[in-house]
Amino acid sequence: MARFYFRPIFLFAAWFCALGANAQAGESKISVVRSANEFVVATDNGRLGVTLYGVEAPGPGEPGGKQALDYVRSLVAGRPVVVQTVTSREDGQIVARVRLHGTRDLAELLLEAGYVWWDSDTAPHEAYFQALQEKARDSASGLWSLGAGRAASSKSRGTFAGSSKRATQKSAASPGKVASPASSAQISKGGTASWSGASAKFVVLIVLGVVFAAASLGIGAYFVFRGKPADRSESDKEEADPKVAATSRRVIEDLLKTLTQSIGELTQLTDQYSDKMGGHKAAIKKAMTVAGLEQIEKLLTQEIEGIEAANEKYRTQLKDANVKLQEQEKLIGEIRSEAKTDFLTKIPNRRALEARLKEELNRVRRHGGTFSLVLFDIDHFKQVNDRYGHQAGDKVLQATASIIKEHIRSSDSVYRFGGEEFALVLPETAARAARIVADKVRSALSRVSVRYELAKIQVTISAGVAEVEETSDSQKSLISKADAALYQAKDEGRNRIVVASGDAANPSRSEAA
Repeated sequence: MARFYFRPIFLFAAWFCALGANAQAGESKISVVRSANEFVVATDNGRLGVTLYGVEAPGPGEPGGKQALDYVRSLVAGRPVVVQTVTSREDGQIVARVRLHGTRDLAELLLEAGYVWWDSDTAPHEAYFQALQEKARDSASGLWSLGAGRAASSKSRGTFAGSSKRATQKSAASPGKVASPASSAQISKGGTASWSGASAKFVVLIVLGVVFAAASLGIGAYFVFRGKPADRSESDKEEADPKVAATSRRVIEDLLKTLTQSIGELTQLTDQYSDKMGGHKAAIKKAMTVAGLEQIEKLLTQEIEGIEAANEKYRTQLKDANVKLQEQEKLIGEIRSEAKTDFLTKIPNRRALEARLKEELNRVRRHGGTFSLVLFDIDHFKQVNDRYGHQAGDKVLQATASIIKEHIRSSDSVYRFGGEEFALVLPETAARAARIVADKVRSALSRVSVRYELAKIQVTISAGVAEVEETSDSQKSLISKADAALYQAKDEGRNRIVVASGDAANPSRSEAA
């Protein structure tokens, strides 16, 4: 049963990790290109107006505008893009970085090709943009080859800001659903998000895999504990210990709380690490055109130190989470054991008996051999409860379990079957030998008086013995044979042992002296 509940949860954990590993491959696409730096992106939430961060471009009707428009359309046609929001605007559009899936940042590609210009007002720290623009101008690429770039460089900044503004207004006035800034935020955090730092992403995915495996263990244990109890007769008044149920809930709640805290702390560390990586990336790009090799060496050293510090935090976090998970796994193991133990007699219960019978049946079918099952029933137990009370009945049950344990081998096992019934499994024991063991238990119990307050309660038991038949017996049929033999012992006067033979009870029996 445990495997039945754990399997789908582990599969879900594996699916979640695989999904995270492929989170960069977003499926958003540019549906409309209004100018070289103005687009409409089709998302799951609708259509989103996007202005390319850090660059300006001529309008479609301005010099070079059509060439720039055609070049951008050739780049983005049918290709998925990753959109990372930089700022949200009041008109419902966003200013964002756009990365073509499998290649570089779109702004960098356009700057290098000479179809847009660096906007030093909105992106003053993007020195790398300036370097790409200078490279395109020096090589007369794109619009620079048409003279439009040179004209643009000599114009006032307001000319191109105005063309960009007109394109923005046209985009805002266009029909169709445009996603809100809240929706755009989902792009940078959802399935199309890209992470800064491959090592950070790798570590987080490992942590999430461990966390979901642990959660699977906790949730699977919960389903096992709350599983359908074994069928019981009307006289069986055994109930699950409320302390066990309460402890189970508490441990699982603590486990989920630990997992939630761990994920929250790791997420916060990841965000901080990503921000730091972004800052270093910008500084390194600037150093490429400003400071030279010495500054690059310094920044790279700082970056390595930052990675080492972040990894140390992850190791500490993982160690703490692992300690907590081990403690709670130990508690879950204890609860699992308690779930198969009778709380009154402290011997295994019927759930444990069924698991043992399954093991013995599999052993016999694979390797041969035999085993026997004995069902005991305390004679006139109802009269004990009626005359002395249920606490006296509890004393009788505890004494009976203790005497059975004293007269069996270490390889044998005794179980509380339900109510006043007990079961005994004897591996590698034929019915005749099992009858002898059962009769020793019957004889020992008949010589004992159970003391309760001032009363001495005399107890006797009846028993039915059944030996497994390798080719035909199932767990159900074996129990039925032993139960039929037990009822025959009751019908014949109690305080005796009856051995079952096939489907009917064998009249062979041992009576009280």
